[in-house]
Order: sequence, then C-alpha cells, then structure tokens
Amino acid sequence: MSKRLGDTQKWDRPWFRQLPSKYKLFWLYVLDICAMAGYWYVDFKTASSLLNEKIEPRLAKKYLGKQISIPTNEKRWKIKDFIHFQYGEFCPTQPVHKAVLRYAYSQGFTSPWPSLDPSLDPSLDPSLDPRQTDKNINKA
Repeated sequence: MSKRLGDTQKWDRPWFRQLPSKYKLFWLYVLDICAMAGYWYVDFKTASSLLNEKIEPRLAKKYLGKQISIPTNEKRWKIKDFIHFQYGEFCPTQPVHKAVLRYAYSQGFTSPWPSLDPSLDPSLDPSLDPRQTDKNINKA
C-alpha cells in the first residue's frame, strides 16, 4: 500500500476552497490514486463510481487546470507539484528516488525532476532496480 504526504494547507488556498465539493473530493482522489511519479491514468468512469458523483472531464480540466498538465493524448494527467512535494530534490543515493525515476522511464515519461539530466550520471540507469545491492548484482 502506498503512503503519501498530504498538504494540510490546501484548505487555506483559495483555488481549493472555491472548488465545488465534488471536485475537492475528486482532487483528493487523484492525489491518492496517482502513480508514484505523479501521473493519473485518466478514468472518469471509475472516479465517478468510487466518489458516487458524476465527474465531468470538461469541468475537472477547468477547475484543476493550473494543478495539472494534460498531454495531447489526454490519457494521463501529470500533477505539477507532486514530485517536489512528495520527494523533494533528487538525490541519487535515495532508493525511492531511483525507483520513481525508473518507473517514469519505464512508462515512457521524461525525468520527473526537470533539472535532472540522466545522461550526466551513468549510475542512474533506469533498468537497475534500486533495491539491488552491488553484492546481488555481482552474483549474476
């Protein structure tokens, strides 16, 4: 089960307070259900069913437009501040950061840390499992 940090100050932010109740609930759902790299695989039917509210894609985009990036194919939404809020600055020695990076690359995404250029550090090979140790790798 994934665990996430929650921003308790969201209730003080005008953009969040002004959302209709069902879109507040929808935003919380998206934050909870998104992938570890901050991408939500768009599924309004499931969201509406689980929230017991009809979530209109057009209105969701309108209300959450400044919080998300929507690519042309609209199959995944990227939560703009997710990576920075959940993980902070990239640290190559943190296993969770390597796992997030590996996941992003495996899904065809670019680095979730915009300032990171993976070609600069060969130790960030996304094919490596960050849970592997040098000892385990040498056994193969």
